[in-house]
Amino acid sequence: MSTAPGPVRPPRPAPHAAVRAAPRPVARPVARLAAGLAGAALLSACGAGDGDQAGASGAAGNVPPDAPALAEGLLPAEAFGPDATVVDVSPEQLAAGAGPATGADVQVAPPECAPLLDLTGPPDVGYEEVAAQSALQGGTSTVQVLVRGAAATSSVDGLADAVSTCPEATLTSPEFGEARVTFELLPADGVGGEAVAVRYTTVVQDPETGPVTVPVLVGMAEDGDRQLTLLRVTTDGTEPDPAAFADLFSRAYSTQAEALG
Repeated sequence: MSTAPGPVRPPRPAPHAAVRAAPRPVARPVARLAAGLAGAALLSACGAGDGDQAGASGAAGNVPPDAPALAEGLLPAEAFGPDATVVDVSPEQLAAGAGPATGADVQVAPPECAPLLDLTGPPDVGYEEVAAQSALQGGTSTVQVLVRGAAATSSVDGLADAVSTCPEATLTSPEFGEARVTFELLPADGVGGEAVAVRYTTVVQDPETGPVTVPVLVGMAEDGDRQLTLLRVTTDGTEPDPAAFADLFSRAYSTQAEALG
């Protein structure tokens, strides 16, 4: 990726953390596929390791003077875990990672599922203001995006209906061959406003390891003219915890509501 990463907040040490052997990373084309479907999650995977110190969110009371106003509503770095590396994501980086998830060389079957794949990330046009950050912890990448403007209601309105209509899709591409993506609605009762949470799982044949599964969790919520998007993708063979994600999603909504009104 050519875009420079945002500033990095150094992780806090975990003095008594157990040392474990890391699972074998997912092959790069497979990771790119899943992260591409997750929109901005790719930014975290590409850039969370190299940059400068980031300003804390408004919840931590230390927003840089040149940060967008919406940054007041972002989660504090510690919300992602004591050893997470958290970076700010610029509008330019977000634009590079958002937008259509299925490129020109990707075929989707059935074709009516293609719009659903593009709904699983933050909007790439039509917003007036944006603030975003990404967090990397081991093989787990989490991205939080807040947008304000006309696009802030388009994804939330259609995502739940689209998942009900298209629970499974098959993708083919010269880069990764064939992949199967399944979609499942998750509870979002603990989040205020209009909210939806989705788990989608990508299974693709890796020529070296055989079938590889990459799970992604996505939460979207509206609050007036704002939209919150929270994405979590794992690329180390582990499964993200839906309950932990739901707690973070609820906290993210409450944080922005309290900070921004």
